[in-house]
Amino acid sequence: MSSLAATITAIIYPIAPEVDTFQPLTVPQATSVSQNMMRRNSVDVENEFDDKNDDPFSPRGWGAQPVAVVDNQVVKTVVAEPAYAPQAPVGPPPLPYRFLGKLTDEGDIIVYLGRGEQTYVAKVGEIIESTYKVVKITEQSLELEHLPTGEKQSLSIE
Repeated sequence: MSSLAATITAIIYPIAPEVDTFQPLTVPQATSVSQNMMRRNSVDVENEFDDKNDDPFSPRGWGAQPVAVVDNQVVKTVVAEPAYAPQAPVGPPPLPYRFLGKLTDEGDIIVYLGRGEQTYVAKVGEIIESTYKVVKITEQSLELEHLPTGEKQSLSIE
């Protein structure tokens, strides 16, 4: 409590008397050399408010100025069509299968095909890898239909 009383007393009754030491600051006049440099470095800028009749409070914006409208003007619109390069006829890719062997069972021929490490059993009507359908099997060839294009391809099975 005594420290609070001491603080309040120090605020109200300062120990040292206040001395008024404020003196106005004087700025020396610029020399003629520095005045010439300031004039040389200054840039003349046109102020948009230089015109005395211009209202400084009128609305302004950054957008483009409106374009004058001309009556009875005919505008012709030309639409360019995109140039399409003629596409080469797209056919099925080469057959990815190789002949591994065949089995004849009661007149039906079953063909074994290989693709990489995978082996496929081909019978008439069978669809292989959702891409090829076995259409016909003879003693000499296997006819496959490429489903995306609908074209037929043959593989020799001799």
